[in-house]
Amino acid sequence: MCLTKILPYHVYESLTDNHKAAALVLILSKQYLNKHTEKNIPKIARYFLKKISEGVEKTGIITDVIDRRPVFQHLTCAEYFAALWFCDHKLASPTFLRDHVFVFGYGVVREMVDRILASDNRLHLAVPNADVGEVEKLPSRKVRRAMEEEPHCI
Repeated sequence: MCLTKILPYHVYESLTDNHKAAALVLILSKQYLNKHTEKNIPKIARYFLKKISEGVEKTGIITDVIDRRPVFQHLTCAEYFAALWFCDHKLASPTFLRDHVFVFGYGVVREMVDRILASDNRLHLAVPNADVGEVEKLPSRKVRRAMEEEPHCI
C-alpha cells in the first residue's frame, strides 16, 4: 500500500526527507556531502539516525546504525532515496550531478534519476528502457513534436 494513503502528507514528507538525508550520508563521502548538499542534511541525518538507534524510529527501511552511518535493508533503498534527493535538487546542483553522480560509480543512482525524471513522458521513459516498441506506438507527429521541442532528450 502507498504510504501517502495511510499517513498524513506532512508525516510522509518528513519520513522521506529523513530517509533521503540518511541515504546521502551513506552514499556520498563527507567531502561531497558537505560541499554539494544543503548544509542541514548531515544534521537531519544525525537526528534521524539517533532516533533509529534509540528504537524510536522503526520503519524497517534502515535496520541499524553503525559508526553513525545507516544500514539500509538493501542498498537499492539507499540509492532510491538518494536519487529522489538528486531529482528534487537537480537545478540547485547540476554541476555536481554531471561531474560526480553521472560519472563515478553511481550507475544505479543515475539510472534511477533518469527514470524518475522521465516518468511523466512515455517517449522520454522509452529511452532508458531501450523500448523501441514504445516509441513506435506513439503517433509519428507526437515523436516529431517531441524531437523539435526537446532535441537534446532524443
